[in-house]
Amino acid sequence: MRPAVVPLGRLLAVLLAVAPLTPAQAQEGMFTCSGRITDAEDRPLEGFRVVYRAVDDVDVSVSPPSDANGEYALALPVAVACAPVAVISPRGRRIALEDEPPVGHGAASRRDIRLDETIVDWKGVDPVFPGAERLYLAFAEDTTSVNGQRWEGRIDYADYDSAAVTLGRAIAVVAIPDLSDIELGASIGIGGVDYSGDTVDQGGVTDLDLWAKLRLDPYFHTGRADVAVGALLTVPTGDEDAGLGFDGFRSKLFGAVRVPFTYFSVAGHAGVRVNEDGMVAGIPISGEIAPAGGVAVTVPVLSNLVIVGEVGYEGERFAGGEAEVQGLAGVNWQALPHGTVRAAVGVGFDDGAPDTRVFLGYSFDF
Repeated sequence: MRPAVVPLGRLLAVLLAVAPLTPAQAQEGMFTCSGRITDAEDRPLEGFRVVYRAVDDVDVSVSPPSDANGEYALALPVAVACAPVAVISPRGRRIALEDEPPVGHGAASRRDIRLDETIVDWKGVDPVFPGAERLYLAFAEDTTSVNGQRWEGRIDYADYDSAAVTLGRAIAVVAIPDLSDIELGASIGIGGVDYSGDTVDQGGVTDLDLWAKLRLDPYFHTGRADVAVGALLTVPTGDEDAGLGFDGFRSKLFGAVRVPFTYFSVAGHAGVRVNEDGMVAGIPISGEIAPAGGVAVTVPVLSNLVIVGEVGYEGERFAGGEAEVQGLAGVNWQALPHGTVRAAVGVGFDDGAPDTRVFLGYSFDF
C-alpha cells in the first residue's frame, strides 16, 4: 500500500458521504523515501507512521506503519518539496518533529528519524497492541481508529426495569487504503428481549449502525491532542415488534478529542443525534433531536493490558422518553498477537439507562 498526497477537501467529502471510496490512483512522478524510526535510546519503533507535509502547503502523505526494525517507506511527489513534520504512534498519539529539512528528490532518498523521548512499553506512553484503547459506549465516537481491519464479536447484555436484552453483536471496521486516517465501520446485533410480567418474550435483529470518521490531527498539526470528526447513520433494519428497532433512520454528527499523558490518556466526545419518527411494538413514536457526549480514561497497566473507564450521556431520543446516563469499567487484554479480549461492566445513573450492562467480546486486528 502506498499513501498518496491527498487534498483535504477530498477527505471531507468522503466523510460527509459516509460511503466507501475507491482507492486513490497513484500519482505519476513519484519517488520512494525510506528511513528508520528510533527513540532517544536508539531502539527501533514498530507500528509508527511518519507524516510528510508539502513545504508551504497543506497536502500531506502518511507512511504505512514501520516494521519491527523501525523501517518505513512511502511515495512522495518529485515536483513537490516535502518534509517530515510528525510521527504517529500505534495508538494515534502525534509526536511533532521540529525544523526537519525537506528530503531530496532522488530515486532512493532516505530520512532516518530519532525521537527526543524514550518510548516505554507499559507506562502509559504507548500501549503496544492494536485497539488497546478502544472504548465501549463510544466505540465509533472516539479518535482511536484502525490501521487496517478490525473484526469483533461480542455479547451485549442490558438489564432494564421491565426487560433484559441479550445480543450477539458483529462489528467490522476498516481503514481506507491510501487514506488511512479515514475509518469506516458497521455494527449489527441479533438476540432476544426477556420481558417481565405477562409480555411475551421476543427475538430478532437490531438496527444497523454505519459510521465514517476522519482523524484531523495529521492534517492540522494539533500538537499533543488527537482530534477527529465523524458521522454515524442508524438504518432501521431491526425488529420493532421485539423492541430491537425503531422503524426510522437516526443520524449523528460528532467530534472527539484525546489527550495522552504519561500514565493515562483522557478522551472526550460531543455530538448531536437526529431521530426520525418511528414505531415500537405497533406504537408510533415521535423522534427528537438529542445531544450526546461522554468522557473516558484509559490506563495501560501492562504492555498487553489496558483499563478503560467511561461515562456516556444521550438526551431524550423520542417524545416522552428519558435521557440515558451510564458508566462502565472494563479491560482490553491482548491474548494473542492479533486478538484482544474485551470485557466491561456498566451501571445506569438514571431511569432511561439500563440498571446493569455487561460486554464480553473478542476482536481481531490486522
